[in-house]
Amino acid sequence: MSAILLLVAFAFGQPEPEKEVTDAEKKEFLKVLATLPTRGEFFAEEAIPKAATYTRVLLALTEKDLEKHDLYPFLALSAGLMGHKEAREYAAANFGKIAHPQIKLGWAIMLFRHDKAPPEVVPYLHKALDSQPEAKFGLGPGFQDFKDDVIRAYEAGKLMKVELVKQHTIQAFPEFGAGQSYRNRDYVFAPGGLIYAVRPHRKEQRGELVTFDLAKDTSSSRLIPQPAGFKPEYDFSSYFDGAALSVNAEGDLLCFWIIKGNGDHGFALLKKGAADFQINRVASYLMGSRVVPAPDGSWYVIQNESGFSVIHRVEKDLKLAEIGKIRQRESSRLLDARFISNDIVHLLCSGDGIRCIDFDVKGKKLLHNRQMMARLEKSVSLENGTILQAKDGALQYLWGIEDRRDKVDSKGTKIERQNGVYYQAEADATSVKIAGGYHHRAVAVGDRIIVCYTQENAPNQVYFRVIRQGVVGPVTEITVAKGRKHNLWSEYMALHAEADRIWFVNTLSPNTLHELKLVDTTQP
Repeated sequence: MSAILLLVAFAFGQPEPEKEVTDAEKKEFLKVLATLPTRGEFFAEEAIPKAATYTRVLLALTEKDLEKHDLYPFLALSAGLMGHKEAREYAAANFGKIAHPQIKLGWAIMLFRHDKAPPEVVPYLHKALDSQPEAKFGLGPGFQDFKDDVIRAYEAGKLMKVELVKQHTIQAFPEFGAGQSYRNRDYVFAPGGLIYAVRPHRKEQRGELVTFDLAKDTSSSRLIPQPAGFKPEYDFSSYFDGAALSVNAEGDLLCFWIIKGNGDHGFALLKKGAADFQINRVASYLMGSRVVPAPDGSWYVIQNESGFSVIHRVEKDLKLAEIGKIRQRESSRLLDARFISNDIVHLLCSGDGIRCIDFDVKGKKLLHNRQMMARLEKSVSLENGTILQAKDGALQYLWGIEDRRDKVDSKGTKIERQNGVYYQAEADATSVKIAGGYHHRAVAVGDRIIVCYTQENAPNQVYFRVIRQGVVGPVTEITVAKGRKHNLWSEYMALHAEADRIWFVNTLSPNTLHELKLVDTTQP
């Protein structure tokens, strides 16, 4: 096909890329290229229409064809042709046939930045980002933003959601008693397909640990002793209230509870495979404290105490050893805490907006105390928060905001209420609203985050969304209750992920397990 016929084919939208470019055509093009007028480092505007007739030839040039030529003019010409409609459309339609790798990368970058890139461009660039050095892209300071855009576009093409596999009905967890119920602080999943729950055993005036094995479909229970020297004062009191249960990386269990009131607590440790609990009594005001397991199997207790977050290590005898204090505002609350490395515990706190705090438990020192979100307006509060860590170590955050303001202000102006679940990656300065309700739970699975949440206007439902590389997938809805007047609160939602399965439990109905799985979807 001659250059004139090719231009006619462009005009009618019928390029013919099947015909192989000959060596003679390549030689002719190289001669023409040397005669095209330039303006500085780029080709002059009047050169582009003539060069456009050779687009087919340009894209067919190989590394061998250009081994004795400076590559820059060919890249500069490609940039000029990007502004020529017919040449751009031809390159998009024949992107997969661009022969020279550097010219192909250049066109991929330009087409990606254009509104209508061919579908193969994003996967090509995603792979190139992993295999090519940054210098090959020639983007300078804009490289990181470009990389983030490619990753988001790539993940947007791989949206995921959760799908209900089966609802299991078991007979493992007895009623909590006294009009109370299990919560996710005393009903926890553990690696290996195990569920543990603790409750007061009021007849024995101590605690009871119930274990359910998902694989074997079996359950067992054992009593949790009170500390030595304990003597009940009344027959009607359980002396086992406000229990919290934690599982460490080794599968050990640590439970602490209120005996006679805040300031009087029992601690029980059950090593994996051990026959008996280790018990101790601690005289400290620990109501509202959080137990955080460390990667090495040890435990730490984070206590709120009059303007401070106090960090204690749980010693071998189950006594608490204070290792540091972090000054906080009086109104601050600990939303979540987790170890992000062997020695660094990461705290998410409210009060002065949202603050992220790193404390070195080995060096016993504060590393960072930084504000992530500014103080909220009056009648707007942070109700819960979650710290998650992806497989690459990157931190991700979710939090719920309850907005109790009226719908209109005193002047009658409509108020945009902030109620919702929000997501933000540590490396990103902006947050994304996931849902309208603020009660939620979340877990990390590799590079994905699964979020479940409830809505006030749908008290019987729980909703799920999957976040991957900052891209939020579609909503999955399941029914977890019937006849409820109010939606589930965060404390009654237990969420766990292991292998290829996700488990959800409404702890008000602790013997109903919802098994879900991740699936790919093309739905927006």
